[in-house]
Amino acid sequence: MKRKVSVDPMVALAYASRASQAPAGIVSALPRAALNCLVRSLVLFCLALAGWGPTLAQAPARMQTLTVLSSLPEAYSRARAAAFERANPDLRIELIHQRSALALGTLRATGPLQRPDLIWSASTEVFDTLAAEGLLQALETETSPGAVTGDRSARVLSLRAQHLVRLGLEWSAASPGSAAAEWPRRWQDLAQAACSARLSPQWTDRSGVAPLLIEVILQDQGWDAGWQTLARLAANTAPEGATGPRIQFVLEDAVTDPARLVQPALTAIMSARLAIVAGSRDPRQAQRFIRFVSAPATAPPAGSKPEVDPPVRTDTVRQYLTLDAALLERRQRVLATLVDQTLVQPLDQLKAACRAIDQASRRLGTGGDPDARALIEQARALSFSPILAEPALRAESITLAFSDQIREPLRRPRVAALESLWASQAQQNYTRALRIATDLSSGGRR
Repeated sequence: MKRKVSVDPMVALAYASRASQAPAGIVSALPRAALNCLVRSLVLFCLALAGWGPTLAQAPARMQTLTVLSSLPEAYSRARAAAFERANPDLRIELIHQRSALALGTLRATGPLQRPDLIWSASTEVFDTLAAEGLLQALETETSPGAVTGDRSARVLSLRAQHLVRLGLEWSAASPGSAAAEWPRRWQDLAQAACSARLSPQWTDRSGVAPLLIEVILQDQGWDAGWQTLARLAANTAPEGATGPRIQFVLEDAVTDPARLVQPALTAIMSARLAIVAGSRDPRQAQRFIRFVSAPATAPPAGSKPEVDPPVRTDTVRQYLTLDAALLERRQRVLATLVDQTLVQPLDQLKAACRAIDQASRRLGTGGDPDARALIEQARALSFSPILAEPALRAESITLAFSDQIREPLRRPRVAALESLWASQAQQNYTRALRIATDLSSGGRR
């Protein structure tokens, strides 16, 4: 006759708790995820013996997790990871966002069991370095899915992935109401005075779509024209706390309610590389993620035509802008700081100058005094032109301030000095532009 096992639940939990306090040598040899899994299994087992919780047969299957180290914009990588999870409900993606130089240091400093499963970046230099140091694992070949190649170069150990990125416009409220017909349906209209206070302030969020939006506009329209567009978008931003429907920028991959989208979208091709990190806990599942992300980019159906052609050059691949993701990554921190100090922080001064310029332009009309028209153009240049030429972003004083090779305590004073300089120059420009436009509206000069 079998004797029934009786376990006090509190004793069971105590034993599970003691298991989590294993000797330091054992704990250090196990990755955090494996240790947590072990403790969780012991808790379930002990509770099942005690009659609490599910039995072993009833315990839910553990969802597998892939850890991906990404240097791409967070909004983009999150959207692609979410799409993969929807297509593969048995897998969960844990994203770690780091710039390429920091990601390289992370992989060098961690042991095989603690490393992420994959790296996802637009920097070819990172993959060359990782391949040379033996930190990448061979991929399955296309001709023989179960085999791997003996070539240890980054070209073979990583895979290039292209994806069609569509930045759309979305109502920030589910129902824009009776004003829906008046809402702009062209990207070009967003920079016009008629769209004043209609844009959601979230477009400047560094962890959102802002890095992608800024680079798509700058790379497509060019530095000077693109910055003018960004300045007008900033001037049309709604005040914080404003009520009512607003337009916000979204990645179409992340949209849950297509009815709230406004077409057309800004479309660009994002190109990056993926590789399996040496020591990956599950390279076969990592290969699934790579195959999903590297699936061929699909264009809109043949014959479909948006209401207005997207404002991208037509001489690029498949008539879409091919986004230089490596350039985006290199200057993302500089651009984020420049936008913050010249468009976001002095937003009230920019809006005031913009309103005065629009008022003076309406007063002047289509004709008017050539000298007055020249002054209007001067005020526009002061308000909407970048305070830096594009080559200046590569100046040593700027690159050193934002370099990952220099420790934070040494970089911080350099960054603070640049922030102060840029903010001061932007405010001076807006003040001069406001004075010029105001004088013109009142019938005077300067």
